[in-house]
Amino acid sequence: MRHAPSAGLAAAFVTIALVVPAGASAATAEPAPTAAKLAAGCTQGYTAKQHRRYAKRLFQRDHISRKASRHLATLRRCQAHGRHAVRSAKRAERRLAHWRALYHCTQGKVVNCIRAATRRYGGDFSHNVACARSESGLNPYAHNAGGSGATGLYQFLPSTWAGTLARMGVSHKSIYSAEWQARAAAWKFRNDGYGEWSGAGC
Repeated sequence: MRHAPSAGLAAAFVTIALVVPAGASAATAEPAPTAAKLAAGCTQGYTAKQHRRYAKRLFQRDHISRKASRHLATLRRCQAHGRHAVRSAKRAERRLAHWRALYHCTQGKVVNCIRAATRRYGGDFSHNVACARSESGLNPYAHNAGGSGATGLYQFLPSTWAGTLARMGVSHKSIYSAEWQARAAAWKFRNDGYGEWSGAGC
């Protein structure tokens, strides 16, 4: 013969249901996860996203100052999610350093300067590289031995160099700068054509 549960027993069931969440038991319940402990000397925690955003801007700069490098190190070391996040930040920096070595404009990688200038001012990248190769052999320190004074990646005459920068609205830049030679040439190609260059590639 079946009996209905007493009122006291039913109340006890209700109490248990309210204390233990559905699908869990008191034996398996775990405390909520807490934030990782910050590294010694860190007064603030940062996210991986903050680190990546700053690192990307930093590695695109022409020059990285000591202050910026120290701030990047702080963003890496003081990750709010512990050692895993620190390792992830280090990997991001290695990838960005590799990208910088391959594509960033420097005196030793003048083709990157020409690529960046072509993107900025338009024109034909292949033509601009060929012209620089025929004018200077892609040497930003080339100087015409014949006495004309033509200098740099695109062999600008000093007077033409100063006049071009003035027209571009730019203050004085070294005539040996691969970046600014590439920019000035790309700007002149777009605005003045190719008539001032006589090299085979121009």
